[in-house]
Amino acid sequence: MRSNGVKPNDRTYATYLRSCYRFGKTEEGDKAFKEMKAAGIKPNESITNLIIKIWATGKYLDHALNMIENAEKAQVMLDPSTLLICASMAALAGRKVKVVETLIEKFDACLKRQNAANKTENDDNDDGDADDRKERALIAAKAEHEFERKFVGDFLASKKSGTLQHKPTMEEILAGPRAAVDSVFFESSLNSTKLTAVIDSKKVAKLEICAGAGDWIVSKAVQEPESIWFALEIRYDRAHEIWRKLKMKGLSNVFILIGDAKTFTTQLPLNSFDEVYTNFPEPIHTKEAPRLIDRALIKTILGLLKPSGHMYVATDDSLYAECISEDLAKIHAEGGGSKKSSKQPPTNKKASDFMSS
Repeated sequence: MRSNGVKPNDRTYATYLRSCYRFGKTEEGDKAFKEMKAAGIKPNESITNLIIKIWATGKYLDHALNMIENAEKAQVMLDPSTLLICASMAALAGRKVKVVETLIEKFDACLKRQNAANKTENDDNDDGDADDRKERALIAAKAEHEFERKFVGDFLASKKSGTLQHKPTMEEILAGPRAAVDSVFFESSLNSTKLTAVIDSKKVAKLEICAGAGDWIVSKAVQEPESIWFALEIRYDRAHEIWRKLKMKGLSNVFILIGDAKTFTTQLPLNSFDEVYTNFPEPIHTKEAPRLIDRALIKTILGLLKPSGHMYVATDDSLYAECISEDLAKIHAEGGGSKKSSKQPPTNKKASDFMSS
C-alpha cells in the first residue's frame, strides 16, 4: 500500500486492528496503534474499542484499563463487549474487586444504552429481512454477554466469600491461551504427539466444531465432568473467550483447538471421538453456496468417530439440513460411514432451546 504511495487512514488501521484482535496478534496490533498515533491519526470509536480488546486479551491489561478511563474522558463510546472482556481479565488477574465491579457497572449501563438505541433504530427501519438478521445477531450477542457476565459474577462472589477453589496466577492469565501448552493446541504449531496422547485417554471424548464463544461446550463440560471435551474454533478472540470461561469455572476437562475445521480435523487421530457436534453453522441461501458441513468434512468426521460414535448437527436452516441429509445419504450409498451411527440433523430448533437442552 505504502509502496504505491497510498497512506493508511483510520479505516485502514481499523481493518488491520480487527484482524489482529481476531487472530491474537497482540504485538502487531500494539505496533500499528503506536504507528497510527505517530502519524497524527486520532483513534475513532472502532479503533479505541479494538485496541482495548487487543491489549486486554494480550499481556497489556493495564494499558487497556487506562485506555477505558481516557476514552470516557474523551466521551468515546465503548462497546459492552469491550468492558466485559476487561472485567473478566481484571477478575482473573487478581485486580481489586471494586475495579471489577466498576467495570461490570459500566458494562450494564453501556448495554442498556445500546439496547435502547437498537430498539429506536429498528422502529425506524422498514427493511424486514435486515431487521430479522440484526435481531438474531443481537439475541446471540446478548446470550454471550449474559453467560460471561454470570461467570464473572460467580467468580467474584466466590472470591469475596473465600470459597474460590481455583486461583490462577496473574502471570498465567496475562500470558493467555498461548502459554497454556497442555490444554490449548494451535494448528499452526501443532504437537500431534501431545494432542494424540490427550485424545487417546480412556475417557469419553467429545468434539465441538466451531465452538464460537464456548457457551454450549462449557455448559456441557460442567454437566459431564467425566468426559473430555474439545472445542475447535478458528478465531483466537473466540478461543480466548472460551479460555476465560474455563479459568473462571476452574474446568480442566476442556481442551481448545485453534485452527480451520476443514484442515485441523484431518490432523486428528482416527476412531478417537465418541461424539462430534456442530451447533448452528452459518446459514446458506442456495445449495451451491460454500458451507462448513459439506460432504468432505462429513467424511472426515465419520473417520474421527469410534465405531459406536455419533455425529450431531443442529441447524435452524432447513436448506442446510436438506443438504447435509443428502450428503449423508450419498456417503452411505457409496459405502462410507457404514461403521458409524450418525444422527440426522435436527431442524427448526432455536439456538437458545438447543443450548439449554
